[in-house]
Amino acid sequence: MENELVTEEKILQAAMKVFTRKGYTGARMQEIADEAEINKASLHYYFRSKQLLFERIFQSVLTKFLGEVVTKLDSDLCIDDKIRFFCENYINLIQKNPGFPNFILNELHQNPQYIFELFNKQQIQQRIKNFMFQYKEEVAKGNYREMDMRQLITNIISLSIFPFAARPILQFNLDLSNDEFYEFMEDRKKHIPEFILNSIKINK
Repeated sequence: MENELVTEEKILQAAMKVFTRKGYTGARMQEIADEAEINKASLHYYFRSKQLLFERIFQSVLTKFLGEVVTKLDSDLCIDDKIRFFCENYINLIQKNPGFPNFILNELHQNPQYIFELFNKQQIQQRIKNFMFQYKEEVAKGNYREMDMRQLITNIISLSIFPFAARPILQFNLDLSNDEFYEFMEDRKKHIPEFILNSIKINK
């Protein structure tokens, strides 16, 4: 049983690499088997089709990429702490899984309806609406500036994700080594929430 779990994990890691490089359409089961260093028959024993393997991978990615972070949006945390938590943990997650952003963006263009169905399972839209409602309550109390919440959500997400999606361009133009890029993103864990909070908070 333990050996089967080890083999399955090897397959999932290999599939993640291949799907990230090639996307669903371009990936081949033989390539995944080669990456996992097993034969194709063994791969089919664990996963009968590329579709089943992809669904397993993508649901796992989306759960980590969105579920672990977005669930905090409708928690009891205050707005400040939610923004800090979101930015810090989003960056932490992508640092551990650098292929996630491009993997999700690629499949979003290829099969948007499937992605939206997974979003619904994670209740992403509802959690964001709950965050927006909380923000509007704080605006009414005079704690935050009134603004288009779509802009705020987009700012939080894009400021966190863009450096990873455009990493080669940033590293080249900012002359950053891999270690320096990591340090740069560590700084952004504090810089992004402070930048956002300074733009929305009302100083009393």
